[in-house]
Amino acid sequence: KPYITQLNVNGYFAVELAKHLSFRSQVAYNVTTTNNRSFDDTLTNNAKSYNKQPVVSLSNNEVIQVVNSNVLSYTNPSFLGTKHSLTALFGQETQKTTTTANSQVVRCFPVGVSADRAFNNLQLAAASTTAYPQLPPVSSQVPVTLASFFTTVDYNYGHRYYAKVT
Repeated sequence: KPYITQLNVNGYFAVELAKHLSFRSQVAYNVTTTNNRSFDDTLTNNAKSYNKQPVVSLSNNEVIQVVNSNVLSYTNPSFLGTKHSLTALFGQETQKTTTTANSQVVRCFPVGVSADRAFNNLQLAAASTTAYPQLPPVSSQVPVTLASFFTTVDYNYGHRYYAKVT
């Protein structure tokens, strides 16, 4: 049965630095944790492949993501006179995501053991044998980082001629 918890926190601020010039910064922090516990009784295919003995599977996943975005904007609807308009945007965004995963499969519990008893007494499982070895726990941590930069400039003359550079 999966148990999922999430935390999402974000915020931003914007400030006008000068006439026609503004800055906006945004940050977000997200954490998602998933815990899975499963029990396979003697009737399941998973248990049948291990000498028809119950199996417990435990796994935990955690994903932490931090995002930051910064944008500087210049907007002047009457640039170089009333017929000219100029808008420029310069920005940067960074994202960092770290995924951590841990899992363990414990096999060869006594036939007839209940799920609650198996989860609370993992030592009830038989020790490793050559025919049915206990699997070692598995864990991993994968960090991913992304940085991006962007800009765009829009020019308008008399609401008739447009130019855009990105």
